[in-house]
Amino acid sequence: MELQENRFVYKPDILYESIEPSDSEAVIRTLSDFKKGYLKPLEEHIVTADNLRKYLNSASATQEIKTEFAFKQKEIEEALLDIVRNYSEVEEKLNDAYLETAAHREYYGVFADDEVDEKKLNFLIMKNVYESIKTFNEKVKENWLFLQKIFEKIKVQSINHLFLEQVILYKIYPRVELTEKTDFLLRRMNYILRIKEEGMEHDRWIAKGSYSSVIEYGHSVVFQSDLNFMDFDESEIITKQSREESHSISPAIDTAIKNPFYLDTRGTELFNQSYLYTLKINEEQIEVEEKKIRHAIYIETHLGAEESALRQDLIRKFISQVRKKTDPVMDYEHFLYEYFDFIAETVILINFASMDEVDKRLVLYHTTPVFFLKIILHFMREGRTGFIHRRLKRNQIARELPFEYLKYFLKNWWNASVYMKLTAQYRNSREKYDYVRASLRAIWIHSAPDILAKIRNNSFMLRAFNIHDHKTLTPLLVDELSYVIFSMLQRFFGQDFLYMPVPAHKKDS
Repeated sequence: MELQENRFVYKPDILYESIEPSDSEAVIRTLSDFKKGYLKPLEEHIVTADNLRKYLNSASATQEIKTEFAFKQKEIEEALLDIVRNYSEVEEKLNDAYLETAAHREYYGVFADDEVDEKKLNFLIMKNVYESIKTFNEKVKENWLFLQKIFEKIKVQSINHLFLEQVILYKIYPRVELTEKTDFLLRRMNYILRIKEEGMEHDRWIAKGSYSSVIEYGHSVVFQSDLNFMDFDESEIITKQSREESHSISPAIDTAIKNPFYLDTRGTELFNQSYLYTLKINEEQIEVEEKKIRHAIYIETHLGAEESALRQDLIRKFISQVRKKTDPVMDYEHFLYEYFDFIAETVILINFASMDEVDKRLVLYHTTPVFFLKIILHFMREGRTGFIHRRLKRNQIARELPFEYLKYFLKNWWNASVYMKLTAQYRNSREKYDYVRASLRAIWIHSAPDILAKIRNNSFMLRAFNIHDHKTLTPLLVDELSYVIFSMLQRFFGQDFLYMPVPAHKKDS
């Protein structure tokens, strides 16, 4: 970086392109700024962009100096703001939670596995880090080179020497060099990830790497001094792409299970992107609740019965000292799957009997696992089933529902019985989603006149209706509609569904 012929010329101290990405010693020495993390060094871009913007608008830039770049003032301002915007975006993309979620969503489109493998997940996380940094670096590099070109064209004179020195030597050139250093970091990551195909798609850098089981993917491997262990055996590459290329018969699995404790059935459209389409399980509670089930003295595992019959059944099992020889955990799992089927077919889908089987699955899908769970819990409490009884001390008995354990097996049932029964095209179809909503609205329209008449004829209910007192109105609505239809109308139309316009009620002639 020096002054030649009254103009500043960019000459970096280090020729990054001349360093091989496999040279670990040079990597550790040259990329030391990145050793504690990726974001801190990249933050210099926004610090400098902000400082430069302020400096260009300060008293140091006299009107005489400004005339040299005034014709590009707007573009300069936009370039500096774009650097700030791009940093904000990469900061979000490099967030640990964001990276993990993105990797889970991508996993089954890349690997043909039944369950998520942690090492392969880390490979995808590192690849996504690579893509995010590359996207950011390409964009800010373009901005800094644009600024460099504008200010280098200005001839250095006594009146502007100090100003241009501050702008070019101490602001623009260091950030151009940072983009080159970042490029070297990316070449190192490229070497480790074995990127074979990449490019910009829809304003984002997309790369395809090759996984190897001998590499511990992550930030630390970039600065590992010995990478001789990376014997890149092509037999280790087990991505979906390589399986297809080798004519493997193993298809990609369209599953919503992103890890053993997370179900994500969200689609690509706004109407199926809410948290209602997901189910998160507390991993720590699973082991605790399994122990409770294993040591329970009695577990209610029936699909529904009269209260008197239940009481007799309880007495019979409590006084019996004979323990079952079967595994109580397996018995409970079998009961849950049976109960989920029972609620889905006999309680929910009975209201949509005219639909074909695919559309019935679609009704369940858009009901969402969150509302299905709500319905399950309601009927378990009403039917006094699914609860475990544990002895605490002496004659004290605790009765409880293993909530997280129930969710854990609902995740598996929902994935197999609902999500995988539908194609992505069905799940993301706006027309099909509107069809489900229209079917529910038709059920409401059929019942609404009588319900609204009962509300109007009861001053207490009418007052609750006028002030949107849902708590007071709920028992009547549940009684008239059924708990299932009431819950599903809430799901698709919100709490105020009873205020939807209803056609005039025609009396039978």
